[in-house]
Amino acid sequence: MSTLTIDQILKVGSIFSEKSLNGILEKSVNLIPNIFNWKGCSIFLYDENNDVIKLAKTSGLTGAIDRKNGEIIYERNEGLTGWVFDKKKPLLIRDLNKKSNSDLARFHPGLRWKGKYSEADSRKAKSFMAVPLVSQNGQLLGVMRAVSDDYNFKKSDLDVFMLIANYVSLALDNYKYIMNERRKSEYLELLMKVGTQILSFFELDDLLRFVAENTAKTISSETCEIYLRDEYNKERLVLRAGYGIPEELINVAEHKIGEGLTGTIVKENRTIRSKNVLTLPYYKGKYRNAIKGHLKYGDRLTFLGMPIKIKDEPIGAIKLYNKIPKEGGPDYFTEDDEKYLRILVDMLSVAIENVQYLETIKLSALKTLKSQRLTALGTLAVRIPNDIGNPLVEAQLGIGSIVRKFEKDPKALPPEELIDRLRMIGENLKKVSQGIRVLQDFSTKAGYHRIKCKWGDLIDESLLLVKSELFSKKINVERNRSEEANLPETVLDPNEITEVLVTLISIAVFRLKHYGSTLKIGTIRDREKLRIVIEGKDNKSGAEIPRRSVEEKVVGAKSYKPYQFSLDIAREVITTNYGGRIDFREEDSCSKLILEIPMRA
Repeated sequence: MSTLTIDQILKVGSIFSEKSLNGILEKSVNLIPNIFNWKGCSIFLYDENNDVIKLAKTSGLTGAIDRKNGEIIYERNEGLTGWVFDKKKPLLIRDLNKKSNSDLARFHPGLRWKGKYSEADSRKAKSFMAVPLVSQNGQLLGVMRAVSDDYNFKKSDLDVFMLIANYVSLALDNYKYIMNERRKSEYLELLMKVGTQILSFFELDDLLRFVAENTAKTISSETCEIYLRDEYNKERLVLRAGYGIPEELINVAEHKIGEGLTGTIVKENRTIRSKNVLTLPYYKGKYRNAIKGHLKYGDRLTFLGMPIKIKDEPIGAIKLYNKIPKEGGPDYFTEDDEKYLRILVDMLSVAIENVQYLETIKLSALKTLKSQRLTALGTLAVRIPNDIGNPLVEAQLGIGSIVRKFEKDPKALPPEELIDRLRMIGENLKKVSQGIRVLQDFSTKAGYHRIKCKWGDLIDESLLLVKSELFSKKINVERNRSEEANLPETVLDPNEITEVLVTLISIAVFRLKHYGSTLKIGTIRDREKLRIVIEGKDNKSGAEIPRRSVEEKVVGAKSYKPYQFSLDIAREVITTNYGGRIDFREEDSCSKLILEIPMRA
């Protein structure tokens, strides 16, 4: 057959309608025998990692099969197929069943029949031909071959076979291009997702878990581990987050600087990428057995590791093991994987630095609060002599003068003068009383003084401070005042607790997405503990509340970033000053913040 009919061309062209690699291969190997009535056809694809070709799809496979690791593989110059693979030239052998290896060697030097397997009914087919599959830029994609038991292929058949091979190569090339673009799209999607959310985390552990999971899923690795230097021992690296590994290893697994792959990455401040870590001299496999049982894709061999740096100083390492090949993709980490991981790690480094910076600011804020209290105490000490001490001394002197006169002469003071002097003493004592009340009020407002407080009054004050926000979003507030009235008074700093309540209410309101939602404030007394439960219930049937900031629009209402710093301060105040705690829980349309504080705080 020297030419193709229109119908046959259309059938061959239908290869391009297949969207998957398996579909392209399946249609190709079945289409060719049906068109030409040849016995069978096979397609081998090039494995760049091992420099071999592997059988990807065949029709009519019969006879003995020589498999290697469960696959049919040809190395360069191994048999007829390996010769085409190495030389990237087409090959046509007529009357193959009558030729010896010596005959083949005279035909082409180094050519020999391997007999690894045959698509024909007989062990050695009558005729054989194979052609290389080459991409548009000249890269080898694989080899396509066909055999026949009763028909001797002609030069014209080889020409047609080469023409069909060009169609198959083009389809494979297009598929490879589409897969590469899809992978790029997935990488960019990861970077967009991480880029918009990574700075929303204020807890380091949450940030690292988020990065580990999304990195593993996008780059298609079975596991991801993130190690950071220990806070107190900089020569020690601790596993802070991971994905696809046992949870009990988190904050337990460790490496010294220079120990194994992890320690080497940090010590030498360089990236390591390997197709088989067992070949690396510094690989120790310290936790290999502990992780092995959790893996679905075999032992951890393929590897990509990179240092995490702040200002070019390595503070840790991120490690990926076991590349999971997607359809038509490699089973090892590529240069593209490394390139996009580097971008991701750069963003992670900035986020870690931000978290550390915010932690410093938080500690600074707490120190400032303590300093303000000391200042208030100092101011109080300065005002006491003037506001209380002086009037009190005058009253004491007045009483002493009266007593001395009466001791000398009980009739020394006439009644009118006595009354005037006592009235003056009374005025001075009144000044003392007023001064004490003023100083008490001052010290309370300065956040220094603790007094007995009613929880109903504290909640009233807190709601008053967020009244405009509740009104603008038409938030309905539900309270049980009878429960609040039955709560015993607690010795607290009213300003501290009011600020805490305002923060919790603000977070609950921020999470509400629709107008007409409900803010429910409940109080529960549990033995010696008191719980204030602030619950926001979203009204999904109401009009949507417009997001006011770019961040809210991009990140979404799930983030409570604008109040996160205040929440951290509130948690620190409640834990340190009262021995209590604050919990945050959220569900689909409900957020719940719980303030728990001992009754004898």
